[in-house]
Amino acid sequence: MEVLPQLLLLQKTLVNIEGVGRQLYPDLDLWETARPIMKRWMSEQTGVRHLFQSTRENFPGWMEMLPQVPGAAMEVLDQMKKGHLQVRTDNESFAALTEEIKKSNQRTTHAIIAGALIIAAALLFGMHENKPLIFANMPVSVWLLSTISVIMLFRIWMKK
Repeated sequence: MEVLPQLLLLQKTLVNIEGVGRQLYPDLDLWETARPIMKRWMSEQTGVRHLFQSTRENFPGWMEMLPQVPGAAMEVLDQMKKGHLQVRTDNESFAALTEEIKKSNQRTTHAIIAGALIIAAALLFGMHENKPLIFANMPVSVWLLSTISVIMLFRIWMKK
């Protein structure tokens, strides 16, 4: 998945704003503070008022095109009747999309398994009490699980 730079900059800005806000006022909840503003903005962008305003702005252009609509519709119906109108699909695009979805699912599965192994290693580390197989002050099982999970995460990162 490709992330737009503008989205990353917006997210970074929001994190910075929230950090400064929490330094000034520790009980700040940026999302609750922004909720009324976002509701009003969404209402303006997608609400009934926006629909009427957009319709009013586009109506003159629609009226200019209206006389051409019946002729164009008849032409499309005539092409369908003669068999000249076809919907083309690009099988290569579908195959590439299917392959990308499979790879994404594999990466997600491996990331979940690696995360579970890291959690298991942390639990084992927290529960060890002078086990006989200890290396560098940690049980060998913790080293093994941690190594496997790091290798899995590295492989996921390299496949992107």
